Amino acid sequence: MARRDRPSYSENDLTLARALGVLSIGLGLVDLFARRGVSRKTGIRNQTLVGLYGLREICTGIGLLVARDPMLWVWARVGGDALDMGTLASGVTTRNPRRNGALAGLLMVVGVTALDLALAGRLHGIAEREAHSGS
Repeated sequence: MARRDRPSYSENDLTLARALGVLSIGLGLVDLFARRGVSRKTGIRNQTLVGLYGLREICTGIGLLVARDPMLWVWARVGGDALDMGTLASGVTTRNPRRNGALAGLLMVVGVTALDLALAGRLHGIAEREAHSGS
């Protein structure tokens, strides 16, 4: 029996994973090179953290584009989403005059997280079924 490099994900799943990779790189470039603007819009004061989050996004995006099996990289996006949500949620306070920007960012991340979680769960399920069936 030939060994597979990855479970038999559908072409749609792989296309979505690649699209998330491109999205990650784009978001990462914005966070990295426009961190001052991102910080100003959201009221998140730590521009260094915004830049580091950008690097994380870029690395995750590259991983999604080059990996034979994108499942771990999609889960990495989910973990990054959790960091982003925590950081943005900390900016949704009455003390933050830019809380509406932080809230808008948080809502966008929540939407993308739903997509990331759906794909991660789907890929994980396929890999688990094939591992248990011996495929």
